[in-house]
Amino acid sequence: MDEQGRAKLQNATREKLKKFSHVRGKDVRTGEFWDIVVVTAADEDQKDAYERQISEKLRKKELPLGTTYHVFADPPGPKIGNGGSTLHALQRLKEKYGQRLCGFKIILIHAGGYSQRLPNASALGKIFTALPLGDPVYQMLELKLAMYIDFPVHMKPGVLVTCADDIELYSIKDTESITFDRMGFTALGHPSPISIGTTHGVFVLEPVAESKVCDMEYRHWALGPPQNTQKIL
Repeated sequence: MDEQGRAKLQNATREKLKKFSHVRGKDVRTGEFWDIVVVTAADEDQKDAYERQISEKLRKKELPLGTTYHVFADPPGPKIGNGGSTLHALQRLKEKYGQRLCGFKIILIHAGGYSQRLPNASALGKIFTALPLGDPVYQMLELKLAMYIDFPVHMKPGVLVTCADDIELYSIKDTESITFDRMGFTALGHPSPISIGTTHGVFVLEPVAESKVCDMEYRHWALGPPQNTQKIL
């Protein structure tokens, strides 16, 4: 990325953090923010710890108010991974809300794990890892919500699935917006060299005659019906 690209990315990130700071500790209007924020946990003990953390953050007005926050623990037994945890969380939401669930904009953050390779995050996981920004100081939970601050306004009811240990930075043109308005699954990805792709999940896209360098591009997956699209940032 050249100097101009880095400057644009920094400015876009500052703008997202600024928007989040405006709703932090305040009651959000319908459609302005997520209707439901879900955090997954590895087990009941971690679930209890997460719920205490979120309750304390709400009391201190470190999170947007007027939004429903849930923590769901994975069922006991063998590990079910993020895929199984997603299905389990959706089942729990369906049990709570029934058909009303189809009208909500939901962010589901996978945070079940004890971060054994990061001693400073082993007690509460990466989702509550403190970061050197914000006042009061941000944790990963706030940063995740800040980076996706523009999404709820431009999406139909549905679920955004993400993880607690990654940070997506992106910039788009002032005249553009990232919209989630198509049926099926929409995935976020970015072009990278093969050296990076060999150690990460990759998407196989439909071939095109010409792919231009741009801030954002909508592409179809190589497999699946045409309405399943991928957005490359």
